[in-house]
Amino acid sequence: MNKELLREELEHVTELFYQQKSKEGYEKLQVLLADISLYVSNVQDEEQQQELLETLTEALNAMEEKDTTLLADILKYELLEKL
Repeated sequence: MNKELLREELEHVTELFYQQKSKEGYEKLQVLLADISLYVSNVQDEEQQQELLETLTEALNAMEEKDTTLLADILKYELLEKL
């Protein structure tokens, strides 16, 4: 998946979470995780790669807390900014 398509899909997922459509948001996010992982592993700049991994860790923590608003904020305002 190219970078622009990945960004569009992430934006769609964040909107689902903001609309409290958690089940659908998690389903779509699960599908995207493979593409996100592939993207991060292909980043050449180690500092950028580390920033992306830290952001993904924050997103995982929000998921564990079942805080979909925080998760959406992290995806939209942190992860998308770094892609």
